[in-house]
Amino acid sequence: MKLGMYWRYATRSLARGGQRTVFAIFCVAVGVLVIVALQLVGNMVAGSITGNIRAFNGGDIAVHTEYHDLNRLQLAYFDALKAQGRITAYSPSGGDCATADTPAGPNQRVCIDTVDPATFPLGGGLHWLTPANGSLPALLAGESAVATQALAQQLHVGVGDQLTFSTDGGRKGTLTITGIVANSGFLEARPDLLVADATYTALPNLTGAPEGYTWVWVNVPGHDPAAAASVANAIGKQFPLTTAITVQQEAQEAHDEIAAVENFLSVVGLLALLIGGVGIVNTMQVLLRRRLLEIAMLKTQGFRRRDLLVMFGLEAALLGLGGGVLGAAGGIGMSFVVKALLDRAFFLTELAVIDPPIVIAGVGIGIATTLIFGLMPILQTSAVRPLAVLRESQESRGWRAALSTALLLALLGFLFFLLATAILGNALLAAGVVAGAGLLLILATFLFAGLAWLISVLPVLDRLRWWYALLIAVGLALSAALIRLSPGFGVLVLALVLAGLLVVLLPRPAKSGVRLALRNIGRARLRSATTLVALFAGVFAIGVGVALGQGLTESFTKLVVSLPRASAYVIAPAADAPIVARQLAGAPGLTGQQVNIAAPDRIVSVNGVPLAKLLPPGESSGDITSQLGVTVSGVEGYDLANGQIPKVTMEQGTHDSGLGRNLTQTDATTANALFPPNYSQAPLNLKLGGTLTVAALNGPATVRLRVAGFYSAPVVSSLEPVIADVHVVHALSDAPLYIYALNLDPTQEDRVLGAVKQAAPDVVTVGISSLLNEIDSLLANVAQLIESVAALALLAGLIMIANTVALAMLERRREIGVLKALGYTSRGVLATVLLENAALAAASAFLAMLLVTAITFGLGSLVFKHFASGGVTPAQVLALVVGTAALASLVAGAVAWGSTRVRPMTVLRYE
Repeated sequence: MKLGMYWRYATRSLARGGQRTVFAIFCVAVGVLVIVALQLVGNMVAGSITGNIRAFNGGDIAVHTEYHDLNRLQLAYFDALKAQGRITAYSPSGGDCATADTPAGPNQRVCIDTVDPATFPLGGGLHWLTPANGSLPALLAGESAVATQALAQQLHVGVGDQLTFSTDGGRKGTLTITGIVANSGFLEARPDLLVADATYTALPNLTGAPEGYTWVWVNVPGHDPAAAASVANAIGKQFPLTTAITVQQEAQEAHDEIAAVENFLSVVGLLALLIGGVGIVNTMQVLLRRRLLEIAMLKTQGFRRRDLLVMFGLEAALLGLGGGVLGAAGGIGMSFVVKALLDRAFFLTELAVIDPPIVIAGVGIGIATTLIFGLMPILQTSAVRPLAVLRESQESRGWRAALSTALLLALLGFLFFLLATAILGNALLAAGVVAGAGLLLILATFLFAGLAWLISVLPVLDRLRWWYALLIAVGLALSAALIRLSPGFGVLVLALVLAGLLVVLLPRPAKSGVRLALRNIGRARLRSATTLVALFAGVFAIGVGVALGQGLTESFTKLVVSLPRASAYVIAPAADAPIVARQLAGAPGLTGQQVNIAAPDRIVSVNGVPLAKLLPPGESSGDITSQLGVTVSGVEGYDLANGQIPKVTMEQGTHDSGLGRNLTQTDATTANALFPPNYSQAPLNLKLGGTLTVAALNGPATVRLRVAGFYSAPVVSSLEPVIADVHVVHALSDAPLYIYALNLDPTQEDRVLGAVKQAAPDVVTVGISSLLNEIDSLLANVAQLIESVAALALLAGLIMIANTVALAMLERRREIGVLKALGYTSRGVLATVLLENAALAAASAFLAMLLVTAITFGLGSLVFKHFASGGVTPAQVLALVVGTAALASLVAGAVAWGSTRVRPMTVLRYE
């Protein structure tokens, strides 16, 4: 019978609570929404990666070279492994970056991946979108290509569309899209074009540069982990510049990365729960304190404290259940929004999966959170003495009361720690999060309580005084100086100064409303502080997202332009060189250029040993030359005699104990040369002081080059040439290629390179503007993802505003009645409420943006030298501050509308 009475009391109390009950549910729902949404997204990401780890790795072993591709000569090692029975199959993939004319526009950057249709992918099948039952051997016959879904969306291409392109290495052609595959497995996050290796190799090649391979996937007998580890170790020793990852290693790395991501998302959700928990404490305190007389009457009728604890606990559990269900439902919807943003930002195709345990756990988290944070007001209220309530006397609050409050706070922290441990699955991490977040919340609450007091005592002068005018003038001068240094700081200070001036110029009735609004903020400082903290967190998160997105984009652009290399290249046959020179003369945006000549060639011998003797058994130099196309990228000549020195970074060769040296003027007319580091690997195994004999690609002329060093350089072109004096190039070719390295304004790039291409169709042009646009788009998508997640924190802040206003209206009903009896209109009272909450929101947004501009300005000064001033523009600062204040006013107005329209007689009679 008691249980029925408990249930009826709890449900009726919640029904009587009305608006206050709704906002208590919303406080719970926001935290549950965030944690359910982020955990569902993390689960989707984890499922897409771990669902088929072999497919994600590409095979039992994934061999990858970051900068210096493997060549066809080096692939013979994998044939030897296959002949020994150590591997069952291998599938290489190379390709290049290209500039293509697409339906999305001209000069679009495209990544081309070459594959062997008969073996790719070794790790598992492809997920075909168009046609539904496609196959690579059928669709990659002839001059055709298969696009990933990410590339098809990026370039607006479909089956049947054609792409005319020229690669950075000198190949040209036209490919027809014959199929589209989903971005899954190894192709996750890759907006690429798949082309058959034979088709790519057969394309006309201006430079004669051979195809390089950045990936080689390998399978071992029986997919045995031990065999895979042994083969991966052997491959690493054979090719030290590569990385060989087994399925087991990939699985461990994926597990670690997923655990880190899931922990991060769970921590964000816990912080949202913590903010919502503060709102629950406030709401429960007001809900129960409003019923002190009722509680006293219940006690006088024989209800014990444990009865009250059960009734109030059941009431809190029902609030948590409502908030948990609402938050879980909202979290499911929000997970799809975050997933869509994540897919767009990183070119992913995650499988949308709703995990029932996560949703059910979200409801349980809502109930647990409400009980934990409602415990303190429940225990405190249930302990009141009926006599003190009936006499309307204040109970003494000595050291015992303070100790009791401290113990309750410690209990609250311990229970939240247990909840955090259950969510994170890591007690140590949970302890750090709870301790850090709790300490930060306490410090922030006291800090913002001080800010609330400071706002409440701001002077509202009846007329402009000389000292106030002097203060305004100093503020204007300071803001003008700051705007030059950092627009973000400057505009914040200017807005504050103008607000101070505007208050003085207001008419007297308006000043009274401002004064009343400011004083109201100081009357409930702790409650105002919690609202400030919640809004501060939301605005700060959004501001950081905006600043990082914009700052990193600008930083990247400036960094690219400032690098000591050309921003665009033109590679032209000797016959077209005069045409290119005429087109570049006086070209807009061209601030400098360097012209080098290059000659394609082929390897003859290494250290005097014929190439055929360095090959694995069963291979011949003839086979290599005719079938594998072994040609070095070519020799690029520098006019060393006239001081044209290569701008490169020296690297250590595989078989050397130290670095080589760069070429100087003393190397003019010699055969000393610089080589890419992969020449130091098998089968060439070059070392400092060694020699490489090369011959003209289509002639008898030969040159013996001597190794002076190995190098790397940040070049756009994928030629990766051997660098020597110009006389070497002339010795190998009577009609060398001309390479124009251009310092070209990216905004003029399409115009200039397009004119060159139109005048000389056979040249190859390489630019960075489309690459920059692609990176800008990527960074914008990432920033949008960050801002969308951060908006959840702002939503929590706005709900805190609504909760605070609702509680304030409840507590100040008599005050509102008195004001209206004294002549204030409903509109005037509502304006005071709006101004009060707009001031709170503007203050929190002001401090948040001040911190954002300080952090980004500091990063720009100390870390990212090309970071924008302050990271945010004045317009963005004003938009966030004013927008937050406007949103807070709208929410406050919606909540306070009914309370400000009550009749004074009704309130004064019954309150």
